[in-house]
Amino acid sequence: QAEERSLEAAWPGRYRTQLGVDLDPDAFRCDSLHDVQRHSALLSRLITDPRIVGHFVELIGPNVALHHTKYHVKPPGTGAPFPLHQDYPHFPHEGTSMMLGALLIDDATPENG
Repeated sequence: QAEERSLEAAWPGRYRTQLGVDLDPDAFRCDSLHDVQRHSALLSRLITDPRIVGHFVELIGPNVALHHTKYHVKPPGTGAPFPLHQDYPHFPHEGTSMMLGALLIDDATPENG
């Protein structure tokens, strides 16, 4: 339970409020940009590159469509942990046809959050 309390204490939302944790909000700030492909031609080309899309086609078939994109900038050291959750029920889809792809710009290590 201590680990859960620690994780929820770091998430800037109702979890912090319910636990009565008062942390500097900038220490766990997560800046986000949605629909990244609308802001970057490079990323637009990357996410539609046949070498990338081909891996999804191999797994779920040829009917592949982009649902959305997000870009998160999290602070070093503290990161911006998010409580365990499932996105699957919140996005319209049929059967088990939804997949996630991630491009990590920096190494994910304990030292950088």
